[in-house]
Amino acid sequence: MFFNPNKNIANRTSQEQILILLSTAAAIGLIPFIVLRALSGEWMNALYDSALFSVFLLNGLYIYKSHKVRIPRLIFALLLVFAMLIGFYIKGIDQIPWSYPALVAIFFAVRPKLAATFCSICIAWLAVLAFPMMKTFEFTIFLVTLSFTCLFVYVFANLTREQRMALEKLSRRDPLTKLRNRRAFDYKMVEFIGSIRNGLKTCLIMFDIDHFKNINDEFGHSVGDRVLYELGSLVSSRMRKTDHVYRIGGEEFAIILTNSSSEDAKIVAEDIRIQIGQSKLIKDAMITISLGIAEYRENESKDSWYKRCDEALYLAKDSGRNTSKHANT
Repeated sequence: MFFNPNKNIANRTSQEQILILLSTAAAIGLIPFIVLRALSGEWMNALYDSALFSVFLLNGLYIYKSHKVRIPRLIFALLLVFAMLIGFYIKGIDQIPWSYPALVAIFFAVRPKLAATFCSICIAWLAVLAFPMMKTFEFTIFLVTLSFTCLFVYVFANLTREQRMALEKLSRRDPLTKLRNRRAFDYKMVEFIGSIRNGLKTCLIMFDIDHFKNINDEFGHSVGDRVLYELGSLVSSRMRKTDHVYRIGGEEFAIILTNSSSEDAKIVAEDIRIQIGQSKLIKDAMITISLGIAEYRENESKDSWYKRCDEALYLAKDSGRNTSKHANT
């Protein structure tokens, strides 16, 4: 079935949402022009618009299915550049009104500096083509308004990007442990599922501190907070740069191990368990953890992957704690 609730647009990154909506809007916006040009016998123009419709639609569907945006956003921007350059050449000054929304849309697809480069190319090309077709005053108005539109959007896009990056950094960091939080964890799981489908094995490890409530009750919440911070730092220090550690709940943590089989993850999990058991996070008290391990299955949903790992974690707890367990295969 085409619709998959696990890939609902609300669970996607802002860049995915923007590109899906822009690609869809561009494709839908072309439909009436394809129909009108076909009815009026303008078959070349109808064919040209149909080709643009197909590429916009396929680009949006690819993002929807794969969750990847790096290449699709470049394709979207280049497609708009191509549509303006070729469309203006074929259809003449009738395309002028479309140049404004097209250039603005480029800034939503790629980074401001790259968008500015694309827009400069388009403006130069449009100026060369438009100059012989327009009166001097009309040409000047067109060129100046288009240039200032791009300038204003460039400034706005830069400010917006800086603010968005700062907010995303804050929204995806746990203020206590400084680790990535549950929000960042959910996004990263979706992202890794896309890369796993290209043959990259990935494992999920979930663990929490055994009897953490007793630590808070006996030593106080300030000591409990310090344990969480130091435990997070200890685990992070033992990870590769390609691995990711998250605090996803009160005393619950998760690790996404890239390019790792379940056997590799078992070694990592045991190393973490032993190191924490041997550490002196609290003087005269032993801290232990229980861990669950799940290797990603082909075509598995994020929720299924998480559930299997969570079940393995609870199995470790039911087995006496201070141990690690694999999820069912």
